[in-house]
Amino acid sequence: MTTPLFSHLGSRTYIDPHTYEDPNQAIREFAREIDASCITIEAIIGGGEFGDVCKGKLRLAGRTEIDVAIKTLKPGSTEKSKIDFLTEASIMGQFEHPNVIFLQGVVTKSNPVMIITEYMENGSLDTFLRANDGKFQVIQLVGMLRGIAAGKYKTYLIAEIIFSVSCMTEVETEKLNS
Repeated sequence: MTTPLFSHLGSRTYIDPHTYEDPNQAIREFAREIDASCITIEAIIGGGEFGDVCKGKLRLAGRTEIDVAIKTLKPGSTEKSKIDFLTEASIMGQFEHPNVIFLQGVVTKSNPVMIITEYMENGSLDTFLRANDGKFQVIQLVGMLRGIAAGKYKTYLIAEIIFSVSCMTEVETEKLNS
């Protein structure tokens, strides 16, 4: 299945990685391979479905060293888990928008297998919203929703954020009606 990506910005088309007979082909097509020697893991900052999420540095020849988020695949994971893990990268690699986390690349030729993305200094939006529950005006929340929608971020995360914002909006409305 293909879907136009940001039709107002050009004619790129989203390609569902699950439509590839060989899932590794989607990864090669949409994600850049990074040599593991260019990555420095500094600290574990969380955990995900497939393994640890870390903060680190990426050093590429001719570029300034940058902070990155590093998702790692647990050692001993099945081939299916590896494909599912890397499918996320092949999806992210198709987006280039200021409201979508930028995929720097993947490490697949050594262990641990890694997905390297831009680092979000202020954490994830859903964590930020939960930590600041009740501190926003409805118009601010709508602005955040607009930014999320503009980035066409992952569907499951949008649903989670919309639910969070909806709950906050109900609380704000109740406060205004009191």
